[in-house]
Amino acid sequence: MIAPDKQVGRILQPHEQMKHVDMKSAPFFLAIFLLSALNIQAQSYRDFQQVDIEKTHIDLTDVTVLDSIIYVAPVDGEMLAKFDGYVVGDFGDRIIVAVNDDPSYSVNDGHVGVIAADPDHNHTAFAHTRAYSMSQGDTMTFYAVGHNYVNTQGSGIASIYGHLTLDFMPDNEGQLKFSPANLSFLDVTAPKVLAAAFVTVPESGKVITSFEGQAYIEDGDRIVFAASNDTMWAPNSGAVSLEQLDIPSPIVPYMHSRTYEVEPGQHAYRGIVHNYVETDGTGVASIYGSLVAKYIPNSSETVVEYKSFEKTSIDISSVQSLAGININAPAPGKILVQMNGVAVADSGDLIVMAATMDGNWTPNSGNVSIEVPSPDVNRRCFTHTRVFDVSAGFHNLQVIAQNYVETDGTGIASFYGNMSVEYIATGAVSITPTIASLTIAPNPTTGRILISDLPADLGHQGMIRVLDLQGKQHQLNRLAVGKQVEVDLSSLPVGVYVIQILNADRALVAQEKVVRMNR
Repeated sequence: MIAPDKQVGRILQPHEQMKHVDMKSAPFFLAIFLLSALNIQAQSYRDFQQVDIEKTHIDLTDVTVLDSIIYVAPVDGEMLAKFDGYVVGDFGDRIIVAVNDDPSYSVNDGHVGVIAADPDHNHTAFAHTRAYSMSQGDTMTFYAVGHNYVNTQGSGIASIYGHLTLDFMPDNEGQLKFSPANLSFLDVTAPKVLAAAFVTVPESGKVITSFEGQAYIEDGDRIVFAASNDTMWAPNSGAVSLEQLDIPSPIVPYMHSRTYEVEPGQHAYRGIVHNYVETDGTGVASIYGSLVAKYIPNSSETVVEYKSFEKTSIDISSVQSLAGININAPAPGKILVQMNGVAVADSGDLIVMAATMDGNWTPNSGNVSIEVPSPDVNRRCFTHTRVFDVSAGFHNLQVIAQNYVETDGTGIASFYGNMSVEYIATGAVSITPTIASLTIAPNPTTGRILISDLPADLGHQGMIRVLDLQGKQHQLNRLAVGKQVEVDLSSLPVGVYVIQILNADRALVAQEKVVRMNR
């Protein structure tokens, strides 16, 4: 693949290849040319990078770099940098965690603070996100940092487990909007919009939103946080709600995400806060965080799937799946899995959660663990982000939970949250000879094709998918019952495409190449 800023020789254009050809035969020669010139397909520069952070009993009395990633922008775009995981801290210490483009942090939305509710309940999840514009060729270093600051009555020793994740969005493949929220001593007895992001959508697609940061909450108040496409929040997975004990610096990290289907037009997304249900405090809170809205068009090379989960009073004495998403990768690539929400649990239980690809969690950065401080203050947010390198084929991503190690409670908990999965191809689609072929006519085509010889017994559970040779999905539709299916390719650019038939489990059962040419 030729880089954007370099050229090796010169690639002949189709009209140059055919300038001595009788134009009555041009469609045939164009088809042959497109089938042979697979090395000049468009390339996606969307990228995910991640490092595991596993720091046990580290001295944080000074600002400490936990890890970093150096990134060179291949094209102009936006970088979303995220540091999330959990802290096991000493009672009396405030542990600052942050992602930044220098080895330090700033005030308010420039970090997240974590403080143990008491000596026993000291596992707390956190998430901190920043956005940066990058031009082609820019080199930036992104840091995950930690520091014991302000509240320093403990030992200054803490353990931090999580991930530093980079999500690069090229300007021509989507949009990334970032809005900080910095409000002190705010009356939230009625719903308040703390941050807003506006996205002008040129074509149908999906918008992944997240609202996360830190809040100072008074004892007696329950505060609701939501990323929403409205000026109001919704119950269960439509928001997270938190409480805090009457302790010095009553900080609680919050995180909530939602994914929305969008059509062309202007769309607004908001970070909303509200004191609701438990209102024995003053209804005043201080909130520092950020709202992110990430737009991905359906024509993009990124495949996006999402799911909400609402599990009330379930037994997690063994590993339980809260949600699952299947991805059938047409080529080798990367999968970014993000999950967050709120757990309502017993104060004697340690809750382990994970975004996973094999149905199990692993120690340290392979999970996030949380505890609630009391029978009354029994809500805590969770978050876990993973990037997996995947081969072509079927992959099952899950959110799981288990009560582990500390089991003095009932082992019963409720979970309300959301997960999103993004797949990008890093290798070209291959046509595997062992997969059944299809009969497609006409091929080449100027638009509509008729597909026959469909695999038997697919019915309404099957799907038909159209990909280009770089793995970019252009169409995904439910398969109609019948021996033949018509597909319209007239809206697609001239090129070579792969028609795939998927079964009910989204496994590939048949595929064939087709050439789309000019009329």
